[in-house]
Amino acid sequence: YNEYKSYLSMSWNKCPHLVIVAMLFTLAESETETAFNVALNGTRTFHLLRKIEEGDVVTAWGMFQDRNTSKISMNIIGRKRTYLLYVDFRPYRDYMVLDSYNPKKGGWQREIRVGFPQTNFEAGKVFKVEIAVKPRGFTLYFNDVRLILNFERLIPNKVADRIVLNGGSSVFHWTALHLPKNKDRLLPFPIKAYKLYSPGFQLQDGNIIKAWGVFVNETTRFSVNLRSGNGYTLLRVEFRPPPDENIVVFTSYEGGIWMQGLQAEMPRFNHGKVFKVEVICGKDEFDITVNGTSLGLVPYRHGYAQVDIRGVELLGGSNGMTWTDLHFYDKDLVKLSLTSAYQSSVADRSNPEKAIDGNTDGKAGSCTQSRGGAGENNFWEGYLAENSTVTEVVIYNTEHKSYYKHLVGAKIYVEDFYCGEIRNVD
Repeated sequence: YNEYKSYLSMSWNKCPHLVIVAMLFTLAESETETAFNVALNGTRTFHLLRKIEEGDVVTAWGMFQDRNTSKISMNIIGRKRTYLLYVDFRPYRDYMVLDSYNPKKGGWQREIRVGFPQTNFEAGKVFKVEIAVKPRGFTLYFNDVRLILNFERLIPNKVADRIVLNGGSSVFHWTALHLPKNKDRLLPFPIKAYKLYSPGFQLQDGNIIKAWGVFVNETTRFSVNLRSGNGYTLLRVEFRPPPDENIVVFTSYEGGIWMQGLQAEMPRFNHGKVFKVEVICGKDEFDITVNGTSLGLVPYRHGYAQVDIRGVELLGGSNGMTWTDLHFYDKDLVKLSLTSAYQSSVADRSNPEKAIDGNTDGKAGSCTQSRGGAGENNFWEGYLAENSTVTEVVIYNTEHKSYYKHLVGAKIYVEDFYCGEIRNVD
């Protein structure tokens, strides 16, 4: 899920203890298999290019999932953990919290709770939060509706140096951010999700490039681009949504000019919904699909071939539309080598190395097992032999019926990057 990371970990706090039989990791033989995922919860920090000032507006978009989503916060933070503004949505309790934090004055200054029903969020829909900097405080908007006229600022603007987004749970994730003095460019994150380049990158028959994004009705053009080593665009799949146009254009760029493009009808996109674009590589042509429906076959043009393609870029989008994932699927995957493991506790001599010893039968004595009660933040970590690109994690469960469902709720991380949560073990 994340490029060049050295360890993978699991954490859980709802189950009494966890039993893992074995874990299997796969990656490409070289760097040709790369997967990015921005469906992240946890903490994301964005440093400001300058101090905030009156008139600035910070805007963030997120994708709400369901009523199980916990706290969602957007914060303006300064040096030494000073919070100029802490905005914490708590949909599971139908209210939100505003506060500021000054360690020199005893910590949290004055908490304000405002009723905010969970029904303001819609499952699977993008929402928008705006913070406007005013002369004496902050004005807060949710989906263009003003929630707070003025939250008094107790700490000077000049202290602020970053925006921090905290994601809740249940696959909730922030999708994009506008920062002050950066109003012309949306910041999907991580920025790495835009580009996939590697010296060993080379397409073959049957390879599939997959890109995911979140669509909004007001977006401008957005595109998937296959690039050569010298910067030429060998294939651009450009989506041109209404009202100006309603088509998809397939074109290429050579010698300083764009070639005449082929056109297809614009597929149906749903506002606030995730979509998937696939570029399937054939011997002489690409098959382009959106959400599993083919837009048509596009031949390799102007003498280009698979061997000339050295990278993929995702471009465009605005007003909350953002690309979220970019995957390149190669044929040759190999199992990663883990050199050691560690866990928060050990029960019944079931040490952490049993999760990576190759035995996957699930029988008693073959599993790693922790102990402790609910809420104790149990964890297991495995350390890779070398920096690697992790694309898949397979967990083999115990066959013991009393412990079988203890994996439910476990979260998977590659270093500090959240990758996903185990929802069921059926």
